[in-house]
Amino acid sequence: METAIIISTTLWAIGTFFELIGFGLWKKQGLRSNIFTIAICAQVFAVTVALLFSPSIWTILFAWFGAFRIINDFRVLKRRMHEKYLRAAVSMSAAWLASLQILVVFMWYVAIGLAWENVPIDALALGGLVVAVQCFVSTIKHALAARPKKITEFIADKDLPTLTVALPVRNEKGYIAEALESILSSDYPKLEILVLDDSSQDKTPQIVKDFAHRGVRFVRGSDVRENWLAKNQAYETLMNEASGNVILYCGVDVRFGVKTFRALVTQLLNEDASMISVLPKRQKETLRAAFVQPIRYWWEMAIPRNLFRRPSVLSTCWIAHKESIENLGGFKAVARKIIPEAYFARELHKIHRYRFLTTNNDLEVTTLKSYEEQIATAERMRYPQVRRKPQWAALLALFEIIFWVLPFLFFISGFFAELGFAWAVSIITVLLLVASHVIIVFLTNPASAIVSIVNFPVVVLLDMLLLLQSMYAYEFGKVKWKGRDVVLPIMHVYPSLPKK
Repeated sequence: METAIIISTTLWAIGTFFELIGFGLWKKQGLRSNIFTIAICAQVFAVTVALLFSPSIWTILFAWFGAFRIINDFRVLKRRMHEKYLRAAVSMSAAWLASLQILVVFMWYVAIGLAWENVPIDALALGGLVVAVQCFVSTIKHALAARPKKITEFIADKDLPTLTVALPVRNEKGYIAEALESILSSDYPKLEILVLDDSSQDKTPQIVKDFAHRGVRFVRGSDVRENWLAKNQAYETLMNEASGNVILYCGVDVRFGVKTFRALVTQLLNEDASMISVLPKRQKETLRAAFVQPIRYWWEMAIPRNLFRRPSVLSTCWIAHKESIENLGGFKAVARKIIPEAYFARELHKIHRYRFLTTNNDLEVTTLKSYEEQIATAERMRYPQVRRKPQWAALLALFEIIFWVLPFLFFISGFFAELGFAWAVSIITVLLLVASHVIIVFLTNPASAIVSIVNFPVVVLLDMLLLLQSMYAYEFGKVKWKGRDVVLPIMHVYPSLPKK
């Protein structure tokens, strides 16, 4: 075992040495590629030796971070980002991942000194319980805090501000008519409806224009500017075109009740808020889709987001004072952000002017997306949510495995092996995780509440796979949104590979 450790750490050191040389000779592109190829080979051999000749939890962790380090070095060989950004991104991730490997090796030696063949199961089980308690408490707190205050009396029509519903669309012929009918059914008296068409190749523009006699205004989109996401540019254009004091942004998959806009504006004014984001309920959910979307809401509800100073926010439907968005720099401030509303929510949260609400009978917001659309959305959002950094993807995926999947493995193993304390703890942990999951699913998709009792581990594993898929797509492939590759502006990628 000790021989394997020595060989692995030696190979690791060789790989690190060549990485440093590669960063030092960065401007010599041909030589740089050869040096990083050697570094990758050394890391591959280090991981292989560790796993084959000294298998343990420590070698698995060493190999886990090593795999992400190899991926990070491959970014240099792929060379699809702008040079300045590429060097900064790769060097920062390399430092993080190397440091994590050093920490694992240190713990590896400590474990040998204490005669641990593996991490004590009891410690892992107890750690899972602590996380499960925190998730359950956070879920309850968020669910209670997000309940809309009961509206005893709506604001009089004459005192309501003008509301602009802003809808960016692209190739939405299957959804747009139903979406506009839902908006037009509102009883809001001062309503402006703007629909921006972003170069649709189907009948979407004509369908929108057919609603002109009912007050829907068609806005033609322009070519996407450099370093802008098309959706964010559409948001900016819609804001500039809007005459309303308050703007509501939504997608074509959202449906509203008759009183929804009136209730939202009333909540906005009564709460003295500048922005509200709504947690919708889902409709027409398939069994497959019940395994994808819940974890998106998990990250908003079950995580103590105040610790990270990042409030819960969703892009499905959000409303804000136009002036507040403009004061925060408008969408120019978030031109390349995949979740632009998160910036406005975070800044307004700092001054207590932001609210995150669930739906009720008055605040009726529902959404429908197919399984395929949910997968595409997850691929588009997951890697940017970890700031497009391999080290955070590695840590987050590892967190999901250790704290959200492992307790279920302990629970099942307890029926076949004597785990004692770990099994008792895992039972409580599983109950808390399932309870949190059921609460979140019940708030967002009551029809899937029964399935949520048993599907949580699968939901987590699928989320982890989607995170890794999202990372691969952003780093080495393409991420399509409405037919456009969003990788170019987000990752500082060259439109095509430069010639050597």
